[in-house]
Amino acid sequence: MAQVIMLLQWCQELQKMIMLNPWLCLFLLLPLLFLLRVAKREKLNLPPSPPKLPMIGNLHQLGRLPHRSLRALSAKYGPLMLLHFGKTPTLIVSSAEVAREIMKTHDVAFSGRPQTRAADVFFYGCVDVAFCPYGEYWRQAKKICVLEILSQKRVQAFQFVREEEVANMVEKVRLSCLSGAAVDLSDTFLTVSNNIISRSTLGRVYVNEGSDENFGGLSRKVIDLIASFCFKDMFHFLGWVDTLTGLVAGLKNTSRALHDFLDKVIDEHESLMNNDESHMKDMVDILLDLQKNGTLGIDLTRENIKAILMVSSLSLSWPIFCDCVCSSVFINSSIFLLQDMFVGGTDTTAAAMEWTMAELVKNPTVMKKAQGEVRRVVGQKSKLCEKLINEMVYLKCVVKESLRLHAPAMIARETCEAVKLEGYDIPPRTRVLINTWAIQRDPKQWEKSEEFIPERFANISVDFKGQHNQFMPFGGGRRACPGLSFAVKEAEIVLANLLYWFDWNTLHGDSPEDLDLSESNCEQYPCRSNMSTQVSQQGAPAMVHGTDHEIIRRTANFHPSIWGDQFISHLPKDNKVHEALESEVEKLREQVRREILLAAASNYSSQSLDLVDAIQRLGVAYHFETEIEEALQRIYNNRIDMEGGDLYSTALGFRLLRQHGYSVSCDIFNKFKDQEKGYFKQSNDVRGILSLYEAAHLSVHGEDILDEALAFTTIHLKSMATSPNCPLAAKVSHALKQPIQRGVPRLESRRYISIYQDEPSCNKTLLRLAKLNFNLVQELHKEELAEITRWWRGLDFARKLPFARDRVVECYFWIVGVYFEPQYSLARKILARVIAMTSIIDDIYDVYGTLEELELFTEAIDRWDTKSMDRLPDYMQICYEALLNVYSESEEKVAKEGWSYRVHYGKQAMKVLVHAYFNEAKWFHENHIPTMEEYMQVAVVTTGYSMLTTVSFIGMGDIVTKQAFDWVFSRPKIMRASETIARLVDDVRSHKFEQERGHAASGVECYMKQYGLSEQEVYKEFHMQVVSAWKDINEEYCVKPTAVPRPLLERILNLSRVIDVIYKERDEYTHVGKEMKNNVESLFIDPVPV
Repeated sequence: MAQVIMLLQWCQELQKMIMLNPWLCLFLLLPLLFLLRVAKREKLNLPPSPPKLPMIGNLHQLGRLPHRSLRALSAKYGPLMLLHFGKTPTLIVSSAEVAREIMKTHDVAFSGRPQTRAADVFFYGCVDVAFCPYGEYWRQAKKICVLEILSQKRVQAFQFVREEEVANMVEKVRLSCLSGAAVDLSDTFLTVSNNIISRSTLGRVYVNEGSDENFGGLSRKVIDLIASFCFKDMFHFLGWVDTLTGLVAGLKNTSRALHDFLDKVIDEHESLMNNDESHMKDMVDILLDLQKNGTLGIDLTRENIKAILMVSSLSLSWPIFCDCVCSSVFINSSIFLLQDMFVGGTDTTAAAMEWTMAELVKNPTVMKKAQGEVRRVVGQKSKLCEKLINEMVYLKCVVKESLRLHAPAMIARETCEAVKLEGYDIPPRTRVLINTWAIQRDPKQWEKSEEFIPERFANISVDFKGQHNQFMPFGGGRRACPGLSFAVKEAEIVLANLLYWFDWNTLHGDSPEDLDLSESNCEQYPCRSNMSTQVSQQGAPAMVHGTDHEIIRRTANFHPSIWGDQFISHLPKDNKVHEALESEVEKLREQVRREILLAAASNYSSQSLDLVDAIQRLGVAYHFETEIEEALQRIYNNRIDMEGGDLYSTALGFRLLRQHGYSVSCDIFNKFKDQEKGYFKQSNDVRGILSLYEAAHLSVHGEDILDEALAFTTIHLKSMATSPNCPLAAKVSHALKQPIQRGVPRLESRRYISIYQDEPSCNKTLLRLAKLNFNLVQELHKEELAEITRWWRGLDFARKLPFARDRVVECYFWIVGVYFEPQYSLARKILARVIAMTSIIDDIYDVYGTLEELELFTEAIDRWDTKSMDRLPDYMQICYEALLNVYSESEEKVAKEGWSYRVHYGKQAMKVLVHAYFNEAKWFHENHIPTMEEYMQVAVVTTGYSMLTTVSFIGMGDIVTKQAFDWVFSRPKIMRASETIARLVDDVRSHKFEQERGHAASGVECYMKQYGLSEQEVYKEFHMQVVSAWKDINEEYCVKPTAVPRPLLERILNLSRVIDVIYKERDEYTHVGKEMKNNVESLFIDPVPV
């Protein structure tokens, strides 16, 4: 390596002799260059490289569109290749994997940036944050940008600037509408962008004050000159040619004008500070304050301020300014400038907005969807403020997709030290270009990578920060653009306003599909020629359906489905493998059955209890219902043994027997209390305390000892859960979050399998049965989910009714929580369709419909015939027809069993539900806050749980009778308790979101108003009522005989369990998050490892 360095030094010295004796120097230089090349080859394992020409290297291979040419070369030479631009070695990176190595694994090694002649002139020897060498000064300069002038708080402080300038832009476009003129979007975007940046950076817009240049014009001159071809940067010994081309004079003249302008701005700000005039602090003020306070680790001179100020300003206008400029310098020697390819003389924020509008005009369906979202979010609010942008999820997807297809520039770096990359040796001061255009169109990373599909970003957590290396429009790593947040906020507020206030079309009535957005077509390339389009003013707040007047509608801006097409298809099962598994399951089932009988016949009731508990918790109890009942009956008959047992066995026996309806007194726990002090004895028996905790959740009213037990065990378990010495810490933590009695059986069995296999008492036969059985049932669930998803996709509600929640997968999860067993397959498919339709209907009443429309809709459902459809608005007709079809198809399926009468009960339950929905809608439109009593009479019905219980019976088999349906319609205590739990838990978790979007008063608001309590006090009161309702459920479910067969009661119990799980921390149905995603994946995607 030392020889290589010495040879490089000799070559540089020889350059000085060229003008004196060029032939002699050439004669001496050629052997040295040959030796240098040989030495390098011997020492370094360099990345593959295309053949190059003398002097110019690989410049001839770039063509007019370097990003495309480089991608083509990478396809031949690999995602990491070495090119030479002149004599400058440059790595070209074209894959996300290699980019990740550079930006994350070796970020420090690749943290340099090449220092160019233009940057040296404009930024006082590169003392700015963009071009300065990596080190302490750069860290301090970056700190100024990130923590001071471009912090999130500071960016937010300039919100009023963005909103005012955007309002001015809207007014100018409105005048164009009135005159019928086309709108020059290129000029529109440039103007609004320059004004926003000038006001935020300098305090006001400077236009032609004492010179022929304004701030925007000077900025663009700087970019043009930095991106110009410079001989010195490519061929150091030919630097004198830059004088002949006029580049040096241009740099000096523009630099003088720029710095005179900035001196004037700084003087003006210092004058305001000295006169103590109050004014909104802009970025110049912040830098002057930092200079005055002297709190930084570097000296902040006026030159430093001007350099940082200039780069910060350019970073706002060109969010990827640094990379754009550096990459331009690398490639501009190909004559066809990279700047012309990417930025076309405009700033990249404006260019990004231009590309986005071009794509929207070309894709009218996307345009319509984006406009619909924006207009729904704004609704009846007085203006489109920046705060509302966070609710415009689809608009954000549109911006991301536009930047994915049209990357602003390549990412430029330079190595600070020697490094190994993908097995290759990379020397210091090697320049790097990451071809983001190629990466962001890589079919390995993006499905249908060349198409404009904003929906792809709805299902992935990819942001602009460059953490996901398949999407890096603004760079990434430690030298990522500091102006990212400012630029994104600017683009989003501008685009939202244009979509909100105006409709957009192509010029001259051209078809949108014919719009050519390829870079090679100069006439259509919006970043290379001014983009003009035809615009018409739209009554933005109106979302009109078949009427001539404005209709103000609410909006909830529900996010799209996170699942895409993941469940729409299901691979057919291998029949031979499936039959072999079923055969093994049958054999294992017989072995476990014998073990149950043996344990029940023994004198050890604890062994039998453990086995029954494991069978139930592992999700295979439906195979052994008779055997379990016989075993528990024997234990109950001999419960004197249980009463004499330890805390664990006593509590376990109590829980299992009560779950199955046996009458067991809670007095059996008295022996574990200190009779003198009256409370439970202290104990280190984690297993016993955990068992008592689970048993306490089956309490009924009046069982004070179980209330005491719950309080006692909760305190002790919380302490144990955090103890490093607790062997059951994970089990305890989960129990505290989700007790067995309130957990969804299928979900709990999936979790318990992984716990049970590590227990010392694990029954290997039972464990294997549980694993195989889980996977077999999962295959059935996958088939059902695929069928239901295809049905849902055929309805196309996501497009036709975009205001409603698209949650068919989450609906199916809900129903699997109600019953997962294979024998209920028909019942599941019926109920899953009904709950999915109910979700749409709920959103029509809660979010979208006007009171007049909702009255018509309610009447139509009352009539339940297709003739009623004609009176409904188009969007209601879509939903109404689908609803009728669901019930008629369900009736066809059950008619062959003689169960047609059951569908009638389902229809009646739906009618009751929509009447309750309509009552709530009237409360909202009349601004009525009912009393808590009035509210609960309606609100328990709008949970839908009575309707879902009714429909859940339709496909369950012969166990269901007419008397069972009549019983549900009588609203028994267990039904009322389940509805109460659903209503109060829902209200606590979702009332804030609902009130923000516009919703009838929830129980929280009603209770606060009626009783004068705080929100937190109402939460506590509702919690107590939920606890009471669970006791009501226990009273109805844990007795013999029951009012209806126990399997029917279990549907109600399981509905309550599902609400407890989905609304545990927040509304995971409406706002699908990590918890729901993990639950769905564990039940329908990931099989249990066997």
